[in-house]
Amino acid sequence: MEDTHDILRSFKGGAPIPGTEITLAIEGGEATEFAGCNTYFGSYMVGGTVTLTVSVLGSREMACLEPENIME
Repeated sequence: MEDTHDILRSFKGGAPIPGTEITLAIEGGEATEFAGCNTYFGSYMVGGTVTLTVSVLGSREMACLEPENIME
C-alpha cells in the first residue's frame, strides 16, 4: 500500500467537477488528499486486502472560486 497514488474517476455514480483532479497519495506513513481546491492529510490504517481507513488530522483550507462549485 505504501507509495500509492490514485486519481478519483467517479463519485456516487458521477464524474468529479470538470477541470479538477482529486487525488490520494499514500507515502511516508501519511495519506494526503487533494480535493480540487484544498488538501487534507492524516494517518492511515490498512485492514485485510481491501479496507483503507484514513483519519484526517489536518487540512489546508483555501477559498477557490474556480471551477464553478469547487467549494461545494
